[in-house]
Parts: sequence; C-alpha cells; structure tokens
Amino acid sequence: MPAMNTKFFCLNSGIKKHVQKFLFKHALNISKSMMLSTDWVLCNPTYDLESATFNMYPKILPIGPLMASNESATCDQTQFEEFATGLKLSNRPFLWVVPPDIANNLNGSFLEEYRDIVDTRGHIISWAPQQKVLKHLSIACFSKSSNFGVILELL
Repeated sequence: MPAMNTKFFCLNSGIKKHVQKFLFKHALNISKSMMLSTDWVLCNPTYDLESATFNMYPKILPIGPLMASNESATCDQTQFEEFATGLKLSNRPFLWVVPPDIANNLNGSFLEEYRDIVDTRGHIISWAPQQKVLKHLSIACFSKSSNFGVILELL
C-alpha cells in the first residue's frame, strides 16, 4: 500500500475546547445529513481496509482502492459499454462528455444506438464548459476520469 501524504491532527493536541466542540458538531452534522439525504456514498477504500467504518455507516459503498495517476488511460469497448449500461440503468438524466479521440476508438454503431435508447434523458457530447455546468443547482453527481466525464442531474 502506498504511503499516505495526508496530514492528520488529533482533536486533543492543544486545540482550544471551543474549536474541538465546533469540529465535532460539524462532523456530526455532516454525518447525519449524509445518512438522511443520500442513497449511497461512494468512497475510495476497500471494505477490507475500513470494515469498522463501513459497518457503522452501511450507506457508504467502497469502490476502491482507486489509484491516482497522471497517465492518460484509455477504455476499451467493453469498459465503455459497461459504463453506458450503468448510466442507462440509473434512470437519471445525464450529460456524458465523450471526447472525439475516445469516440473514434469505439464501435460507432454502439454509440449511435445508445444515443437513440437514452435520447429522452441523456445527452452525449464531445465537450462541455465543465465549471459552468457544475455550478448548476440541479447537479447531483459528477464523475471525471481521463477517459470521459459524466454529470447526473437531480430533477
């Protein structure tokens, strides 16, 4: 397992009592809000590494470990189709950015057929002004990789 470069602090390490109380209440409020307002919370660790946390918060779904990389990864036809199937099964409106270099490496008929299937709630485009789109109030989820980005709307 790679070394962690995150700086940790202990709440009992000289922090004033009012700051400790504020931080604890803030963390508690986030936890309560998350449990009341979400179906799932995706996180990077695996169940094996954080089993106590996942047992305490059953709505947290471990999907990792995902390794950060600066390399430009590519997805093959099968991975692309699996991702597309997941979007289709979500039954949520979405905006999917598929750059031309990715689209050109795929089976063109699949992408066109998929567009027809999800036409009423999904839009597949080659580029979007990411910051502007993400500021919209209806955005519920955003996934970005070096391959493509997906934005799901909460309607």
